[in-house]
Amino acid sequence: MLAGILAVVWALTWGAHPTITCRDVVMGPGDTCANAAGTRTQTYEERLDAAQQARPVVGIVGVLVAGFATALYLAERRRSAAGVGRQARSDIGP
Repeated sequence: MLAGILAVVWALTWGAHPTITCRDVVMGPGDTCANAAGTRTQTYEERLDAAQQARPVVGIVGVLVAGFATALYLAERRRSAAGVGRQARSDIGP
């Protein structure tokens, strides 16, 4: 559940203003970044756009993970509460 909550928080806060880098060097508007082989170049704007497009995906996955974890937790609580004071019965053996 914590991972899901952190993903949502990231998408809403830190992901809103990403630091765009090229091999650990901070980029700014108008900068370009070539891959190590020099076969592809990306502009600052392209990298910023890619980072912004990732935000809703990370947020949605975070909501789904947190929701799934909450559902599992609640199901386990209900199952545990229903089993209090009841012993398991078996048709096999004593």
